[in-house]
Amino acid sequence: MYTPAPCGAPRRLALYLRCYPYDAWGMSAHVGALHYYADGMGWSTAPLIFLDNGEPSSGPLPALGRLTALVARGWIDTVLVPGLWVFSLRDREAHERAARLEALGCAVQTVPSPNHRPAIAGVTATDTPPWLAPAV
Repeated sequence: MYTPAPCGAPRRLALYLRCYPYDAWGMSAHVGALHYYADGMGWSTAPLIFLDNGEPSSGPLPALGRLTALVARGWIDTVLVPGLWVFSLRDREAHERAARLEALGCAVQTVPSPNHRPAIAGVTATDTPPWLAPAV
C-alpha cells in the first residue's frame, strides 16, 4: 500500500518506459511528455528515468528490475508511466506488475490521455486546452 512522504519531504519520482522493438531515439517524445506532465503536477525534483528499450514484455525487463529494487529500498515513492501497457501488453500481467510496485510502497501514476477530459465545473466538453488547439 502506498504511504505518502511526510509533509514537506521531497517526492522521489521515477519515469518508466518500455518499447519493443528498439527505439533509436530512446523514446524521447514519451520522455518529454512525462517530464512535461510531471512539471505541471508540481514535482520539483528531476525524475530518475528507467528505459527498457527494445525489450519485449514477455522477456526479462532489467530496468523494471532496477526500479523495483529502488522502490523496495524506499528510494522511489512515485512512478509515472504513460499507461500500464509499459509493464506488459497483457492486461493481467501489467496490473500485477503495477500492484507489486504499489505493495512495496510506491504510487503508480498514469498520464491521462489527451482524449480524456475530466468533468470540471464551468468547463464544457467543447472547450479545448490551449496545447491541443490548432495553430492559427
